[in-house]
This record gives sequence, C-alpha cells and structure tokens, in this order.
Amino acid sequence: MAKLRRIGVISLGIFEGAFLAIIGFLQAILVFGMSMLGGISGGSEHSSGLLMGFGVLALIIIPIIYLILGFITGAVGAIIYNIVAAVSGGGVEIDISEK
Repeated sequence: MAKLRRIGVISLGIFEGAFLAIIGFLQAILVFGMSMLGGISGGSEHSSGLLMGFGVLALIIIPIIYLILGFITGAVGAIIYNIVAAVSGGGVEIDISEK
C-alpha cells in the first residue's frame, strides 16, 4: 500500500471549486425555476419582474459563489492535511492498481 503524504493545494482547490460550481449551478436551476413560477403565479407587475430577475441573477451568482468557496475550502483542507500528515509522520494509506 502507498501512503498519501501530501496533497497539492492549488490542484485540490481547483478540483473542489469546479465540483462545487457544478453543484451550485444545479441549485441555481432550482432557484431559477421557483422564481419563474413565483413570477408568473400572479401578484403585481413589479414583484413578478423582480422575482424573475432574481432567478436569472441566481443562475450567474450562485455558481460563482460556490466556485470561490469551493476553491478556498479545498485549498485550506489540503493545507491542513499536509500539516497533519507531516506532524503525524504518515498519511492515508491507499491501494493503487496499474491496470
């Protein structure tokens, strides 16, 4: 078995940021759908337009926020793992096959 002694800070940050941006986009689609339903369900013209505008804005803003927070948490997690692995004298054991 091999030991994972160090994780690349930037590479984990990019991976986790991209992963969470995809999750954020899926959530933004739900927010978009709900705001469209709320916008067409009635109410005044001003509030309907505001709800629909919020839905469109959510499609842009939510994935960006998730991307940034994912990168930060991934990088911080890699830093913490690297410190703990160095102090404890090891790391996580992994089994790697070369098929």
